[in-house]
Amino acid sequence: MKKQCRLFLYLLLILAPVLSYSQTLDDFKTAASSDGVNLIPFPDLRKDATSIADDVQRRKDEAKAFDYNVFESQKNNLLKDIKKKKEEITGLRKEIDDMKSRYTEISLTCFEDDIAKRQKSIDGSNDKIKDMNDKMKNAVDVFERLYNARAGLREYFGKAMSQLSDVSSNASKYLGDNASEDDKKKLEEYTRVIEDQIQSRIKDHRDQEDGARKRKADFESLISRTEPL
Repeated sequence: MKKQCRLFLYLLLILAPVLSYSQTLDDFKTAASSDGVNLIPFPDLRKDATSIADDVQRRKDEAKAFDYNVFESQKNNLLKDIKKKKEEITGLRKEIDDMKSRYTEISLTCFEDDIAKRQKSIDGSNDKIKDMNDKMKNAVDVFERLYNARAGLREYFGKAMSQLSDVSSNASKYLGDNASEDDKKKLEEYTRVIEDQIQSRIKDHRDQEDGARKRKADFESLISRTEPL
Protein backbone atom coordinates (compact mmCIF):
# COMPACT_ATOMS: atom_id res chain seq x y z
CA MET A 1 0.00 0.00 0.00
CA LYS A 2 2.83 2.37 0.92
CA LYS A 3 4.62 1.44 -2.29
CA GLN A 4 1.51 2.28 -4.32
CA CYS A 5 1.19 5.64 -2.56
CA ARG A 6 4.80 6.48 -3.24
CA LEU A 7 4.35 5.49 -6.90
CA PHE A 8 1.27 7.68 -7.17
CA LEU A 9 3.05 10.68 -5.66
CA TYR A 10 6.04 10.08 -7.94
CA LEU A 11 3.83 10.04 -11.02
CA LEU A 12 1.99 13.13 -9.82
CA LEU A 13 5.24 15.04 -9.42
CA ILE A 14 6.31 14.04 -12.90
CA LEU A 15 2.99 14.91 -14.51
CA ALA A 16 2.37 18.16 -12.59
CA PRO A 17 4.52 20.34 -14.85
CA VAL A 18 2.92 18.78 -17.93
CA LEU A 19 -0.56 19.42 -16.56
CA SER A 20 0.43 22.97 -15.70
CA TYR A 21 1.81 23.63 -19.18
CA SER A 22 -1.26 22.06 -20.75
CA GLN A 23 -3.55 24.26 -18.68
CA THR A 24 -1.50 27.30 -19.71
CA LEU A 25 -1.89 26.42 -23.37
CA ASP A 26 -5.62 25.99 -22.79
CA ASP A 27 -5.66 29.43 -21.19
CA PHE A 28 -4.25 30.90 -24.37
CA LYS A 29 -6.69 28.93 -26.49
CA THR A 30 -9.64 30.13 -24.40
CA ALA A 31 -8.42 33.72 -24.39
CA ALA A 32 -8.02 33.72 -28.18
CA SER A 33 -11.73 32.96 -28.60
CA SER A 34 -12.89 35.35 -25.88
CA ASP A 35 -13.73 39.03 -25.65
CA GLY A 36 -13.04 41.96 -23.33
CA VAL A 37 -10.79 41.29 -20.35
CA ASN A 38 -11.12 37.56 -20.99
CA LEU A 39 -8.70 38.11 -23.86
CA ILE A 40 -5.98 38.36 -21.23
CA PRO A 41 -4.54 34.85 -20.74
CA PHE A 42 -2.63 35.69 -17.57
CA PRO A 43 -4.87 34.91 -14.53
CA ASP A 44 -3.55 37.52 -12.09
CA LEU A 45 -3.58 40.29 -14.67
CA ARG A 46 -7.01 39.26 -15.88
CA LYS A 47 -8.36 39.31 -12.32
CA ASP A 48 -7.20 42.90 -11.76
CA ALA A 49 -8.44 43.97 -15.19
CA THR A 50 -11.84 42.41 -14.47
CA SER A 51 -12.18 44.54 -11.36
CA ILE A 52 -11.46 47.69 -13.35
CA ALA A 53 -13.80 46.57 -16.15
CA ASP A 54 -16.56 46.27 -13.55
CA ASP A 55 -15.81 49.83 -12.48
CA VAL A 56 -16.01 50.99 -16.10
CA GLN A 57 -19.44 49.39 -16.42
CA ARG A 58 -20.63 51.10 -13.23
CA ARG A 59 -19.46 54.47 -14.54
CA LYS A 60 -21.14 53.83 -17.89
CA ASP A 61 -24.41 53.05 -16.11
CA GLU A 62 -24.09 56.27 -14.09
CA ALA A 63 -23.41 58.28 -17.24
CA LYS A 64 -26.69 57.14 -18.79
CA ALA A 65 -28.52 59.44 -16.39
CA PHE A 66 -26.93 62.49 -18.03
CA ASP A 67 -28.10 63.08 -21.60
CA TYR A 68 -26.12 66.09 -22.76
CA ASN A 69 -28.47 66.93 -25.62
CA VAL A 70 -31.44 67.14 -23.24
CA PHE A 71 -29.55 69.40 -20.81
CA GLU A 72 -28.28 71.56 -23.65
CA SER A 73 -31.74 71.99 -25.17
CA GLN A 74 -33.42 72.76 -21.85
CA LYS A 75 -30.82 75.29 -20.72
CA ASN A 76 -30.74 76.98 -24.10
CA ASN A 77 -34.54 77.37 -24.05
CA LEU A 78 -34.39 78.87 -20.57
CA LEU A 79 -31.66 81.29 -21.61
CA LYS A 80 -33.69 82.30 -24.67
CA ASP A 81 -36.73 82.94 -22.51
CA ILE A 82 -34.69 85.01 -20.04
CA LYS A 83 -33.25 87.09 -22.87
CA LYS A 84 -36.71 87.63 -24.35
CA LYS A 85 -38.20 88.66 -20.99
CA LYS A 86 -35.31 91.06 -20.34
CA GLU A 87 -35.85 92.68 -23.74
CA GLU A 88 -39.56 92.97 -22.99
CA ILE A 89 -38.80 94.60 -19.63
CA THR A 90 -36.48 97.06 -21.36
CA GLY A 91 -39.27 97.88 -23.82
CA LEU A 92 -41.84 98.35 -21.06
CA ARG A 93 -39.55 100.65 -19.09
CA LYS A 94 -39.00 102.70 -22.19
CA GLU A 95 -42.76 102.98 -22.59
CA ILE A 96 -43.09 104.04 -18.96
CA ASP A 97 -40.47 106.74 -19.42
CA ASP A 98 -42.21 107.89 -22.59
CA MET A 99 -45.58 107.99 -20.83
CA LYS A 100 -44.13 109.95 -17.91
CA SER A 101 -42.63 112.49 -20.27
CA ARG A 102 -46.00 113.13 -21.94
CA TYR A 103 -48.41 112.74 -19.08
CA THR A 104 -47.87 114.06 -15.61
CA GLU A 105 -50.83 112.36 -14.03
CA ILE A 106 -51.31 108.81 -15.29
CA SER A 107 -51.40 105.40 -13.63
CA LEU A 108 -48.65 103.11 -14.83
CA THR A 109 -49.56 100.25 -12.53
CA CYS A 110 -50.37 97.88 -15.43
CA PHE A 111 -46.87 98.45 -16.87
CA GLU A 112 -45.27 97.87 -13.48
CA ASP A 113 -47.29 94.67 -13.05
CA ASP A 114 -46.16 93.44 -16.47
CA ILE A 115 -42.54 94.10 -15.53
CA ALA A 116 -43.00 92.28 -12.21
CA LYS A 117 -44.50 89.25 -13.96
CA ARG A 118 -41.60 89.08 -16.38
CA GLN A 119 -39.06 89.50 -13.60
CA LYS A 120 -40.73 86.69 -11.66
CA SER A 121 -40.48 84.48 -14.76
CA ILE A 122 -36.78 85.39 -15.10
CA ASP A 123 -36.15 84.53 -11.44
CA GLY A 124 -37.91 81.18 -11.91
CA SER A 125 -35.83 80.39 -14.98
CA ASN A 126 -32.64 81.31 -13.14
CA ASP A 127 -33.61 78.94 -10.31
CA LYS A 128 -34.13 76.15 -12.86
CA ILE A 129 -30.77 76.90 -14.43
CA LYS A 130 -29.09 76.75 -11.01
CA ASP A 131 -30.63 73.32 -10.39
CA MET A 132 -29.54 72.17 -13.85
CA ASN A 133 -26.00 73.42 -13.28
CA ASP A 134 -25.82 71.49 -10.00
CA LYS A 135 -26.91 68.32 -11.79
CA MET A 136 -24.41 68.94 -14.57
CA LYS A 137 -21.62 69.29 -12.01
CA ASN A 138 -22.46 65.71 -11.04
CA ALA A 139 -22.27 64.80 -14.72
CA VAL A 140 -18.78 66.32 -14.91
CA ASP A 141 -17.68 64.10 -12.00
CA VAL A 142 -19.28 61.00 -13.54
CA PHE A 143 -17.62 61.46 -16.92
CA GLU A 144 -14.29 62.20 -15.27
CA ARG A 145 -14.53 58.93 -13.32
CA LEU A 146 -15.54 57.11 -16.50
CA TYR A 147 -12.58 58.57 -18.33
CA ASN A 148 -10.15 57.54 -15.57
CA ALA A 149 -11.64 54.03 -15.33
CA ARG A 150 -11.33 53.50 -19.09
CA ALA A 151 -7.76 54.79 -19.02
CA GLY A 152 -6.97 52.34 -16.22
CA LEU A 153 -8.43 49.43 -18.14
CA ARG A 154 -6.50 50.40 -21.26
CA GLU A 155 -3.33 50.35 -19.19
CA TYR A 156 -4.03 46.75 -18.18
CA PHE A 157 -4.48 45.78 -21.80
CA GLY A 158 -1.12 47.46 -22.39
CA LYS A 159 0.42 45.36 -19.62
CA ALA A 160 -1.03 42.25 -21.25
CA MET A 161 0.57 43.25 -24.56
CA SER A 162 3.94 43.62 -22.85
CA GLN A 163 3.68 40.13 -21.37
CA LEU A 164 2.47 38.68 -24.66
CA SER A 165 5.57 40.00 -26.42
CA ASP A 166 7.57 37.63 -24.21
CA VAL A 167 5.52 34.54 -25.12
CA SER A 168 6.82 33.84 -28.62
CA SER A 169 10.45 34.39 -27.67
CA ASN A 170 10.14 32.36 -24.47
CA ALA A 171 7.70 29.57 -25.29
CA SER A 172 9.42 27.14 -22.88
CA LYS A 173 8.30 29.36 -19.99
CA TYR A 174 4.70 28.46 -20.84
CA LEU A 175 5.04 25.05 -22.49
CA GLY A 176 8.09 23.56 -20.85
CA ASP A 177 11.43 22.58 -22.35
CA ASN A 178 10.09 19.46 -24.06
CA ALA A 179 7.13 21.06 -25.83
CA SER A 180 6.29 19.75 -29.26
CA GLU A 181 6.60 21.92 -32.35
CA ASP A 182 2.85 21.63 -32.79
CA ASP A 183 2.22 23.09 -29.32
CA LYS A 184 4.69 25.88 -29.99
CA LYS A 185 2.91 26.68 -33.23
CA LYS A 186 -0.47 26.69 -31.48
CA LEU A 187 0.86 28.98 -28.76
CA GLU A 188 2.18 31.37 -31.38
CA GLU A 189 -1.13 31.36 -33.26
CA TYR A 190 -3.16 31.96 -30.11
CA THR A 191 -0.82 34.73 -29.06
CA ARG A 192 -1.09 36.46 -32.43
CA VAL A 193 -4.89 36.37 -32.34
CA ILE A 194 -4.95 37.70 -28.78
CA GLU A 195 -2.54 40.51 -29.62
CA ASP A 196 -4.62 41.59 -32.62
CA GLN A 197 -7.81 41.61 -30.54
CA ILE A 198 -6.24 43.44 -27.60
CA GLN A 199 -4.72 46.02 -29.93
CA SER A 200 -8.21 46.67 -31.22
CA ARG A 201 -9.53 46.99 -27.65
CA ILE A 202 -6.78 49.46 -26.77
CA LYS A 203 -7.78 51.68 -29.70
CA ASP A 204 -11.45 51.39 -28.77
CA HIS A 205 -10.78 52.32 -25.15
CA ARG A 206 -8.68 55.29 -26.20
CA ASP A 207 -11.53 56.49 -28.42
CA GLN A 208 -13.99 56.00 -25.55
CA GLU A 209 -11.65 57.84 -23.18
CA ASP A 210 -11.54 60.77 -25.59
CA GLY A 211 -15.33 60.65 -25.83
CA ALA A 212 -15.78 60.73 -22.05
CA ARG A 213 -13.24 63.52 -21.69
CA LYS A 214 -14.97 65.54 -24.42
CA ARG A 215 -18.38 65.04 -22.82
CA LYS A 216 -16.93 66.21 -19.49
CA ALA A 217 -15.69 69.36 -21.23
CA ASP A 218 -19.07 69.80 -22.95
CA PHE A 219 -20.86 69.81 -19.61
CA GLU A 220 -18.32 72.22 -18.10
CA SER A 221 -18.87 74.59 -21.03
CA LEU A 222 -22.66 74.28 -20.75
CA ILE A 223 -22.53 75.04 -17.03
CA SER A 224 -20.69 78.30 -17.71
CA ARG A 225 -22.99 79.33 -20.58
CA THR A 226 -25.00 82.46 -19.81
CA GLU A 227 -26.24 83.38 -23.28
CA PRO A 228 -28.44 81.33 -25.66
CA LEU A 229 -27.03 79.99 -28.88
